[in-house]
Amino acid sequence: MYVVVMKLSKWQILHLKRFLRHHYVKYEDVQLELIDHLASAIEEKMEEDQSVSFEQALNQVYKNFGTLGFSQIVKEKEKAMQKFWRKHIWKNVLDTLRPPALLATILIFILFFGSQTYLGFTYLRPVTISFCITLFAIIMCYNYYVREVQMETYLFLKSYHTYAGIIFVIFFLSLPNAIFAIGEQKELVATPLTVSLTSAYFTICIFLLYVFYFKIPSGLLHDLKSQYPQLSTNI
Repeated sequence: MYVVVMKLSKWQILHLKRFLRHHYVKYEDVQLELIDHLASAIEEKMEEDQSVSFEQALNQVYKNFGTLGFSQIVKEKEKAMQKFWRKHIWKNVLDTLRPPALLATILIFILFFGSQTYLGFTYLRPVTISFCITLFAIIMCYNYYVREVQMETYLFLKSYHTYAGIIFVIFFLSLPNAIFAIGEQKELVATPLTVSLTSAYFTICIFLLYVFYFKIPSGLLHDLKSQYPQLSTNI
């Protein structure tokens, strides 16, 4: 948890925030960490030499970051978050596969299997349903992250959405054709195997949709607020 405790004035803290934005640090959570670091370093220089002004101390500290400035730090944090989500997302998926979610998943599979058997296989084409699920996921993502919590403002949120989005593109758009389309065959034959495969696929889609856009985000925003209480209250 990062708590910014410093002697600098409120105006000076706001100036540091504008300074970071001017130097292409757009994520508020990254800004908080850098503000904490910059403030400590500036205070140290001003205490060492009282003739040094705030602006002079800031410029001296900034020079220590080299020619790349803050861009290298931002890139390193982006890579670190990608690595974090590669582990954290799938850990959540495995943790969710327990009662009652596991029971609900089995019931969804039975529902899809029974629907295909009763309505006919051609009424539940895998590509059509996967497209609908993908569209719903995109709408959910937009409403939840962009409109309501300003996803682009926080690296913690944006990195999650980017990784989750890649998985959905692969799973919902590429995988159906790879599994169900055989050569130039346009119609799938209703057999117990194909019905079972499509039912399993639909069930996994619903399960991942729940984990990625309902379960993880609720914990994600709670962690963000706990770790960075200074961030905007609109999340």
